[in-house]
Amino acid sequence: MSIQSPTPILPTPKEHGASRLDFLDAGRGIAILGVMAVHTVQHFATGMAWLDFMIGCGQFGVQLFYIISAYTMSYTLDMRIGRERNLIVNFWIRRYCRIALPFWAGMAVYEGFRAAGVGYFSSISADLYSLITSTFLVQGFWPSSLSSIVPGGGTIATEAIFYMIFPLIFLMRGNVARIALFGVAVIISDHWMIRPLYRAAFSSLQANFSGYDIEVFFYYYILNQLPIFLSGIYLYVVKTKGFQRSHLLAAIPLLLVYSVATPKLAAIGLLGFGLLILLSDNLRIPAWLPWIGRYSYSLYLFHFAVLNLILVWGPQVHGQGIAVFLMGYAAVVIGAVGVSLITKPLLEDGGTKLGRLLVALNERRSVSGGLTARPPTA
Repeated sequence: MSIQSPTPILPTPKEHGASRLDFLDAGRGIAILGVMAVHTVQHFATGMAWLDFMIGCGQFGVQLFYIISAYTMSYTLDMRIGRERNLIVNFWIRRYCRIALPFWAGMAVYEGFRAAGVGYFSSISADLYSLITSTFLVQGFWPSSLSSIVPGGGTIATEAIFYMIFPLIFLMRGNVARIALFGVAVIISDHWMIRPLYRAAFSSLQANFSGYDIEVFFYYYILNQLPIFLSGIYLYVVKTKGFQRSHLLAAIPLLLVYSVATPKLAAIGLLGFGLLILLSDNLRIPAWLPWIGRYSYSLYLFHFAVLNLILVWGPQVHGQGIAVFLMGYAAVVIGAVGVSLITKPLLEDGGTKLGRLLVALNERRSVSGGLTARPPTA
């Protein structure tokens, strides 16, 4: 599939300069620190309900990841317009290879914990459906497979499923109003048609799902999170083309409908959007925060494993308190960073290199078939 753009919005990565995108890595750093905090406080509570609640809000780092991901995808795909013949296929190859290898390693690790009888963060089941869908990162279409193999794997599945539909949305990037109307249509279809169909399927198949299972599924699945991703594309348009009054007018209907349907996520999306605006506007960012952000995927996948090791084989901690939480949190962060220093270059970067190789082969095949294309950029 070929997309033409006579006036590319963004320069190449070398021209652009990595520092210009540090705010995205800083946002990832904030997101992963929040996610690790919420899983730590579940086992090392401060003893103060209000503080545990505040720390628990770290769960919304997931939505910050989604906003950043949509922004990054918009940037990278826009950057490659006119430079690759198989733009969309290459996009899918790169994205899948990057996240699949670490995820497969995670599947093996958490299956190992389940086999060892570790009951904290491990695989819940290893049924054939969950194994197959998790392998292809499409486990987000059914409650029983959502996070059954890898803890937190449902959020990764939602991201991977968004990869499938992102090129369609990307084609609308020149018309913010069209993107907003698409989001409104998705929200209405989700609540008035898709969810009732799902519930009917649960009933007819006599699926043994609890109300909590269904609630979690509908919270994390792609249609509920899609407006969060759309806000990342909206942010990209605003940052690259400059804010226009028409952008605000176009976004209002989507925000209003999302606020009625899912008020909590609508508020989180606004907060995440605002945070990234602040980070991008030369807010002073400590150097370590983008560094943490660049390791965020490995940190997300394997901090559960570190928590398992601490809870099972670490010193037994009795009682609650701020000191208890801080010690537990420090141990989780340090341990997860240590693991990620190995897994990122080995698995993430290895997957990226594999993606580059497959893209090069794909482009070479197009050229040998009589098509002309510039060499792919990694």
